[in-house]
Amino acid sequence: MSLAILVAVPWNRANQRLNLEINLLTGDNEPVFSASGDEQPVRAEGELEMGRPPGTRSGSDLNACIAVPFDGLVLPASDYVWTIQINNEEEARIPFRVDNPPMTG
Repeated sequence: MSLAILVAVPWNRANQRLNLEINLLTGDNEPVFSASGDEQPVRAEGELEMGRPPGTRSGSDLNACIAVPFDGLVLPASDYVWTIQINNEEEARIPFRVDNPPMTG
């Protein structure tokens, strides 16, 4: 599974380091742990810094497209939520559901 996100960095936050944190939670807001048995929550973190490209109009958002792979992640049927935090402030919650495949035959 991979998560693709678009971060719209405000003009006044250009050339500043932003801390990005992504967490996978259950529908009950509990951390999801990897099935590898290492008891690590499913999460990713990193830093982002956007510069102002030449010719960009003053006040424009600066967009960063990010793909975050979660290799080998298999989730049982249930409700889940991705949370995205920037500088320790929650910026997005993306709920989704994993269903069992339909029975055939």
